[in-house]
Amino acid sequence: MTNHPHDLSLDGPWSFTTDPYERGEREAWFARTSGFGREVTVPAAWQLYGRDLRDYTGAAWYHREVEIPAAWQGQRLQLAFGACDYLTRAWLNGQFVGEHEGGFSPFLFDLTDAAVLGGLNHLVVRVYDPQDLAEVPHGSQGSHFTRVSGIWQGVRLVARPPEHLATVTPRAQLDPDRIEVAVGLAGEAAGLVLRVRVLDARGGEVAAARLGEPEVACKVVLEVPECHRWHPDDPYLYTVETALCDGADEPLDVTHHHVGVRGVAAIDGRLYLNGQPLLLRGAVDHGYWPGGLYAPPSDEEIQRELRLAKEAGLNVIRKHGKLEDPRWLDWCDRLGMLVWAELPACDRWTQAARKRFRRQLQEALLRDMHRPSLIAWSLHHAGRGLEEAGEHLQPWLRQLHDEATSLDPTRPICTHAGGTAMRTDLHDEHHRYVLPEESRQWTQSLNGDVPAAGAPRVVSEFGLWGLPASEPDDAGQEAWWLAPAAVASPDEARWPGTAEDSFERYKLAAVFETFDNLAKLTQRRLTRGLKGLVEELRRRPAFAGYVARSFADSEWEASGCLDFRRRPKLGFEDWASFNGPIALLAEIPRRNLWAGDTIAVRFYLSNHTRQALSGTLVWGIDGADCDGELEVSIAPYMTGPVGEVTLEVPALGRPQATRLAARVVSKGWELATNSFELTISPRSAGAVAGLAVACGEVSEGLRVALNNQGFAVEEAWEPGLTMVTESLTPAAWEALERGARVLFLAERGARAPETGYMSFRELPHGSAWARSTSVHYIQ
Repeated sequence: MTNHPHDLSLDGPWSFTTDPYERGEREAWFARTSGFGREVTVPAAWQLYGRDLRDYTGAAWYHREVEIPAAWQGQRLQLAFGACDYLTRAWLNGQFVGEHEGGFSPFLFDLTDAAVLGGLNHLVVRVYDPQDLAEVPHGSQGSHFTRVSGIWQGVRLVARPPEHLATVTPRAQLDPDRIEVAVGLAGEAAGLVLRVRVLDARGGEVAAARLGEPEVACKVVLEVPECHRWHPDDPYLYTVETALCDGADEPLDVTHHHVGVRGVAAIDGRLYLNGQPLLLRGAVDHGYWPGGLYAPPSDEEIQRELRLAKEAGLNVIRKHGKLEDPRWLDWCDRLGMLVWAELPACDRWTQAARKRFRRQLQEALLRDMHRPSLIAWSLHHAGRGLEEAGEHLQPWLRQLHDEATSLDPTRPICTHAGGTAMRTDLHDEHHRYVLPEESRQWTQSLNGDVPAAGAPRVVSEFGLWGLPASEPDDAGQEAWWLAPAAVASPDEARWPGTAEDSFERYKLAAVFETFDNLAKLTQRRLTRGLKGLVEELRRRPAFAGYVARSFADSEWEASGCLDFRRRPKLGFEDWASFNGPIALLAEIPRRNLWAGDTIAVRFYLSNHTRQALSGTLVWGIDGADCDGELEVSIAPYMTGPVGEVTLEVPALGRPQATRLAARVVSKGWELATNSFELTISPRSAGAVAGLAVACGEVSEGLRVALNNQGFAVEEAWEPGLTMVTESLTPAAWEALERGARVLFLAERGARAPETGYMSFRELPHGSAWARSTSVHYIQ
């Protein structure tokens, strides 16, 4: 953060016009003083200026009048952009002042020679966002979600002395605790002094250095005695004040950066924060907002979002293909939320694309390497062109890894998130399985090969979908982001924007009454499925963490525990039980039980605190006389079994769903609580009820199972019987026509020999987003 006495915000009203035929530069629009069309507010992506601009790509022009104070005489005048997507050119009073390429990083243009001090100036900015982003670093915007174009972060006019601080990059290190400050100077430094101070949270000076006649590029190292280290539970920040002073030590130019002293390391398959083991408990976030796309609506909304993440037990957010707004990162530093940053990627890796990406990497590290909350970088996301490009790009990726490590040795570098194995500090896996349908496949994926290089192993994408409630909200805001026109995905079944139409088309009101009832059930399904996925992973101490997808919905992608407006979905209140630093887990061999069964349940504790834990584990099956206690204990930063109990499954009189509830208490405090769903059925439900069924075309296994449960199985249908079949054969149709009830078990779907006029869409086998979004397929 930079504070200057001469700093003028240019946020607010500008005039704006599109230039679809790129006539502007030929016709010298940069010399205009009016005639730029509609009035708009900057900063904002131009997609937010009106329905007609949501799909617009190409050139657009901005204009505003600026009155520059006469008192700024003798200063260097700079136009500072937070971020503008993608190619930016600017003119002041018709004079060209600069060009910048890139959509996420800050940049400056020098206006000194073109400015009229004490009078009115005309500032014109042209932004070009190409339609084809394949060779442009862009992340998910424009390919999955709404495009973000134009001036989407703030603009300022800054007056600096001729000799000033061009760059200031602090970086904290441990052992010994110190803060290094790399400084780049503009202008002649002869006779000047560089002064750097470290201030504690109360403003008291804890370290200082003074450097006479500094070089254009220099480094200052300050030891921090009795250092208060930054931690998510204690996000303590120091302030680094860097001042360029005259010979009398009067400041000419001053900057302030907040810094947290902390260390992150990846060693022998484990992650460490400040020398203590760290388990990443996180969620993916695309950083999209309904009213601002990439721009958060306010600092208050940022804080609310991060506090909800902490309530859910999360300690890390992985940003997906976006260099986040600095305001959001500032609050992560202040509130103690870890951030795993991921660079926006290209789709085709030509020489031009690689050049752009490397420049973006350098700008990103320079902007954010001082942030204590940022603990890891991902250079590339799976599925973004590298697989198609072949192995010849792997040397380039290894080179990028080494360059990033050289620029920022304080964080692990994940070279290829969820993709091909290569040199990396984090082994990042993506497994798109869902529970309960694919519990076996999920377990097999977790039991897979351990990375040979010993990099910490993290699963950073997995999860389910849960439909948002009816839109629009009470304020009547249009939910245009759910509409198919806003979506690049070719798979209509995944769009929440079509869900209400599907509800009507398939007459689901007969089952769910209202669409919101269906939405709530899918939300509960999301939490229940994710809970099982996380618990299975947390029982394995070999993993350094997990990152579920997602924390909040992003437009049409409904995988969040919050919807797009950051409203908690049904089941959100349960997230802390399996995501918190202490989690009580259970290994249960089967969840669908027969009365009288005997099963062994092994309990685990996952303790990711600095304290050893001991207490009493109290357990019981709801609605049954089946409970008990056992004493348990676990060391700090450990996950492991703490005890085993043998349950004799009680008879509950009728088949019903119940749960095994458990909690750990110590000295009156509840350390952890959890519950595990079960079904319990009487052994001979058919015989007790005196039921008989007629079997149509069924497998021998189903026939044996019906017999074992006491059903009298008849070969042919007779009045009064229910027919059970796995194929809609002529015999089944004949029984229907004679008034029979036919139970068609459609497990084989399209593979069944005869399905009548029912059509089945078979989901892909294995790990796939189609499975995690399967609720939309069964509509």
